Amino acid sequence: MNQPNPSPEKIPVLIPKELSPLIPGYLDDRRQDVERMRAFLEQNDFATLKNLAHMIKGSGASYGFEELSYLGEVLETAADNEPEKIKPTLERMVRYLDNVEIEYV
Repeated sequence: MNQPNPSPEKIPVLIPKELSPLIPGYLDDRRQDVERMRAFLEQNDFATLKNLAHMIKGSGASYGFEELSYLGEVLETAADNEPEKIKPTLERMVRYLDNVEIEYV
């Protein structure tokens, strides 16, 4: 996967219009996941964090959000052996979610 752009600019993403009813809820759920993963990190619950990251890795690209899949993969790997990468990766995910600009095609 490509390295995501960490800049705070708007990030255009093209999404098939048939997915439009699902996208707002999907993105809201990912925002909640960030908060859940922050709590798991605080509790040193790396196994649960890894499971949630794996789900994001698997679902992101399915909805057209390849960068979420990439970040989920980074988090999943970090949960195993590089916990210092978790917090900055979660911050990148927040920036992405805050700056994604969807265009339905």
